[in-house]
Amino acid sequence: MASTNKTWKVTTLIVMLHVIALLGFVGEEWLARSVERERQANAAFFTPDVAGAAEARAQEWFKAAFVDTGISSLVFGAMIPTKADADMVGMDRQFGSLFDWWEGRLRTWWTILYQSFLRISVAGLWFPYALIVAVPFLIDGWVRRKVKQTDFSLASPLKHRLSLYAVEILVVAYVVLLFLPIPLQPFFFPLLVLVSSAALGKMVAEFQKRA
Repeated sequence: MASTNKTWKVTTLIVMLHVIALLGFVGEEWLARSVERERQANAAFFTPDVAGAAEARAQEWFKAAFVDTGISSLVFGAMIPTKADADMVGMDRQFGSLFDWWEGRLRTWWTILYQSFLRISVAGLWFPYALIVAVPFLIDGWVRRKVKQTDFSLASPLKHRLSLYAVEILVVAYVVLLFLPIPLQPFFFPLLVLVSSAALGKMVAEFQKRA
């Protein structure tokens, strides 16, 4: 439990720093081009119909979560003064360029968030195949553990710990990839599933025999 809590704390910290770096240094146009190139890669890999369905699903999720609920308009309304309000108090002359920069940062944030929804939707296309890949690794690990329980073979605490670390690192990688500001090729997700499944299988196989 302590290890799990630590993993989530580290993951949250890394993601927060990652997002702050994106908001500070990644331009809106760069992100827009990244999203477009990723959409094209998905269409070329899955066919336009399948990729289009995944994108439509991501748009529905995004719209339901932030547009229909009024969160996006609330954020812009709270953080960006209207031109009338700025002119009324004379802020537009003094801070106009700052407001423009901050509005661009907010649009960057929403683009990053939409891209993460799109990647989750595309990852969902791989979910049935992920089960097909993961289950054999887990069964193999369980069988090897059972074999060790019947003979004098010893489970390796070192291998178990290394496998656990690998799984924790992969959890962080999954989350960071959602917000990575470069176009991801579709094969990234099945590759991560394959590595994760192998690490999980090894971790199960190296459980202590009395565990």
